[in-house]
Amino acid sequence: MLRIQRNNKGFSLVELMVVISIFLIITGVVFANLPNFRDKSFLQLIAQEIAVTIRQAQVFGVATRVSLADFDKFPSHGIYINLFESNNSFIFFSDSLPSGDPPGDGLFDPNILCGQSGSECVEKFMINGAVKIANVWGCNNSGCNTDVGPDGATILFKRPYPEALLNPASDYSHYRITIQSTKDDTREKYIDIWNTGQIAVLDS
Repeated sequence: MLRIQRNNKGFSLVELMVVISIFLIITGVVFANLPNFRDKSFLQLIAQEIAVTIRQAQVFGVATRVSLADFDKFPSHGIYINLFESNNSFIFFSDSLPSGDPPGDGLFDPNILCGQSGSECVEKFMINGAVKIANVWGCNNSGCNTDVGPDGATILFKRPYPEALLNPASDYSHYRITIQSTKDDTREKYIDIWNTGQIAVLDS
């Protein structure tokens, strides 16, 4: 007697609907969290880029091919942040004014704008997107509770030492730069620059 075997393997309609429902739920959760994930990632990226730029100033400030006796004949390098002028930019500068031997006064001279002849500005970095520099605090043993004020924050690296000079006349142990999301002001990152030369990106 001839038997006909039927292949009953496959999904039933109920199983297919369950799989589609699970897929839709997972997709919804992923897309719901995508903006938060993107904002957090962008905040971390900006904080890391600022830290790398400060490290670059440190390298420029220390590195040279001249003899030890000629170290002071070349300008120091640093970072200048003034939130009273802008909270979405900072300046990488070469301390060359006033000219002399050695050049510079340990501070950025804002009187000559970036791009103009004689300016100390090497490059002006702009922060694009929903992120801003919220604060720059001067820190010591009592904590980070001193706003650097309208003169801005100067982080200078002077040959031949890798240590950071923080507004050279100050007694701060370190600066704390607060990077903040403009969409959610509870979302922050810290960049700590110690007078020992250590640079770190921290969670709030």
